[in-house]
Amino acid sequence: MPKKTIREAVITVLKQAGQPLSIKDIYNKIIKEDCYRFNAEQPQHIVSVEVRRHCEGIDFPTAKPTKYFQILSDGRNWLKDTPIPGATNEFVKTENVLTPFNEPVATGV
Repeated sequence: MPKKTIREAVITVLKQAGQPLSIKDIYNKIIKEDCYRFNAEQPQHIVSVEVRRHCEGIDFPTAKPTKYFQILSDGRNWLKDTPIPGATNEFVKTENVLTPFNEPVATGV
């Protein structure tokens, strides 16, 4: 298994899936495809935090300036600036997203 970061593993599984996924589904696919090996008690939480750190419209002290993901109105995650396959008006970027501290943040839609 080539060494990847968690972010790279998330990008890989989203591209392979070809559709937006929940954090749980992303985590399960990372494990199934052996994209990353976690050494943590709550690895699904680590995936969630890593996605949110790199998520468009979410800014908090540990957020990263480079954004790779977007959270859709149904809570699933997708690649930033990438057309959503089979998208309808039902799946659009959220206007407000909760940070890990449950503070609403405008996404700048």
